[in-house]
Amino acid sequence: MRRFRARWRARLLVRTLIDKLSRPAAFKLTDRNISIKADGKITAPVTISIVRRRLRLLDTVRVQYWGLEIWLPLLSRLRLRRAVRCVMAEETQQSLLAPPEDTDDLGS
Repeated sequence: MRRFRARWRARLLVRTLIDKLSRPAAFKLTDRNISIKADGKITAPVTISIVRRRLRLLDTVRVQYWGLEIWLPLLSRLRLRRAVRCVMAEETQQSLLAPPEDTDDLGS
């Protein structure tokens, strides 16, 4: 029964995290991490990072809450990894399509 509860809670956590990733104001994208801000459902910041491997299929997702890694079932990790990759692709596309910043006054 404990395993079922753990899997169910992990699934609910992943659904909450994916919901947060759908709202750009709820997270901050850094170099290799996504930090999700605390609010009503999540009481402390959560950090999601992708650890790259040689074969992209084997990339892993790490979810940390208060600095401790959270165990997630395989399907939940795959869903979260797909959502993180989508967010990173959207952010990259927006940064590439953004107009260049004004570089006229470079301190001269």
